[in-house]
Amino acid sequence: MKKVIAAAAGLMLVGAMVGSASAAVSFGGDARARAYYQQNYDFGSVSTDEETGAVTRDREQDNFINSRVRIQARAEAPGGAYAVGRALYGAATWNGGASGTADIDADKAYIGVPMGMTLLQAGRLPTDLLRSTSFFEQDITRDGLQFDINATDMATIGLWYWIDYEARENGDLVDDNDNSQYGIYADLKFGGDWGTRMGVIYNDDQVLNDGRDDDGAYGGIEVVGPAGPVAFSGAIAFDDRGEGDTGWGGFLKGGMQFGATGVALMAGLTD
Repeated sequence: MKKVIAAAAGLMLVGAMVGSASAAVSFGGDARARAYYQQNYDFGSVSTDEETGAVTRDREQDNFINSRVRIQARAEAPGGAYAVGRALYGAATWNGGASGTADIDADKAYIGVPMGMTLLQAGRLPTDLLRSTSFFEQDITRDGLQFDINATDMATIGLWYWIDYEARENGDLVDDNDNSQYGIYADLKFGGDWGTRMGVIYNDDQVLNDGRDDDGAYGGIEVVGPAGPVAFSGAIAFDDRGEGDTGWGGFLKGGMQFGATGVALMAGLTD
């Protein structure tokens, strides 16, 4: 039995080495540092003084700096299957000695397998709902599956299944006491470089003892495209999760480039 196990481990190691040698590997990433000045950012919400414990409304200003570095690797096999991993370093507010090696995370880790006109991806995936405008949900990853159908060069339809919370007790499942999400989206392109993307997600909250019910749907639609020298974009989204009123938000933006300089005008609304 030990010989069989050792042989299997040796075959897996050889397979991994051969795969690494034949795969095309590329690297990329991004980095940023941001300074924040916030005035009346909590809209009058009460806060507690850290020194006295007094509850007040006069602490509505905050200044801080944060930064991060992200490095992404992609390995693609000759058959088209690929793996993507992204490491996140130091994504935190500057805080002296509180920073350390704990500020490292794998915020992308997934595989993709193309099959004709379809693509199946599984793992920790990017789940931007409205990708071109980055409206409503932006730069978020979740654990789950994404199945895309590339009907034509101008149209893609996709299905999502994400797991937001997997309840466990003593190493076992507990009555499916989980939070999962199911979604569908369409990405369409038109003539003149215009395009639209729309999606709807249903949040299935089966967590029993957290004191709230977050069942419900959320989603949106975006439109982007040029009109002469003006680049237009707009989106509207809704959120009906939970027991309160349905939230709505949207914006419309037009912008022009003048060499290295650009100007834009944007109007938005929320309800």
